[in-house]
Amino acid sequence: MKNKSIIYLFSIIFITSCAATSKDIYLQSGQKGIQISCHSSDIDSCYSKAGEQCKDRGYNIISRSEKNSNTKLVIACR
Repeated sequence: MKNKSIIYLFSIIFITSCAATSKDIYLQSGQKGIQISCHSSDIDSCYSKAGEQCKDRGYNIISRSEKNSNTKLVIACR
């Protein structure tokens, strides 16, 4: 039973570490933007998160940066 609990815990940690995260920011222009972070090996999750945030309006990529194994996208919904 203890081994199953440990496996379950590590599974949850792994799944959440692969997910993209987002936070609202303001661009230099004063327009609202969104910063999205994800693991560089799972860049598709960044684009999926951007789509979720902006829905049917679409988005423009303001910037993209990579540091270590993380990618950050800054987007603005159209």
